[in-house]
Amino acid sequence: MEFEFKRTGAILEVHTSGTYSIQDIQFQFEPLLNRQTGKGHQLLVVDATDSKQSPSAEDLQAVAVFASTLLGRITPRIALVVPDDFRFGLGRMLEIFGEDAGLEFRVFHKRLDALNWLSPERC
Repeated sequence: MEFEFKRTGAILEVHTSGTYSIQDIQFQFEPLLNRQTGKGHQLLVVDATDSKQSPSAEDLQAVAVFASTLLGRITPRIALVVPDDFRFGLGRMLEIFGEDAGLEFRVFHKRLDALNWLSPERC
């Protein structure tokens, strides 16, 4: 499991690799976003192109619920970049769970497409 964080302007990019649990995600995100307070809402791109994760529906629902607890520190729009069609389908499921949690996840194959969708001019 590895999480790398990069902030460019208002956009926080998170690159994930390997496998990880919802607890790992919470452990990585909470302290980072707590340090970001005072800098406004973060636009979030999660780049999972090197992830080996194959989450269950319950895992995806838990991710959406956790992300909803971060509202106020992140915007409700979250871009997800995935490496293949299988994970794209999982990302589409996350989009549905996100709607129920007050979030707008959008899944992409290309990082640039995700950044364009999330750009501050479009939010």
